[in-house]
Amino acid sequence: MQYYKTPDGQVWAFEADGTQDDLITDDMVVMTPEEVAAHLAPPSPAVPQVVEMVQARLALLHAGHLATVKTAIASMPGLAGDEAREVWEFGPRVRRDSNLVAAMAQVLGLDGAALDALFVDAATR
Repeated sequence: MQYYKTPDGQVWAFEADGTQDDLITDDMVVMTPEEVAAHLAPPSPAVPQVVEMVQARLALLHAGHLATVKTAIASMPGLAGDEAREVWEFGPRVRRDSNLVAAMAQVLGLDGAALDALFVDAATR
């Protein structure tokens, strides 16, 4: 494939065998290999390290995990459980590197990449 861009930023791909060359207009510019690579594989969004608690709850809800997290936090014993419930109920934000997040990721069976994806989703809510 040959990749071209127009002045307004549109990207067009044409067969490299020349069968579509009549579709290439004068205002199209051949893209560099770096531009093609960036177009085909855009960079992943940065993983936020902190999100608002409401954003975290909404992301958990949409991922189908909210009920499991609520049950897990409610059943945590001792002082650690009391602290987790206070953070869950009254904490304004949640940190990606917190002990509570690590514990809930384990309960949910989420690896680092899945947890990152949940935080990226949370930041959009």
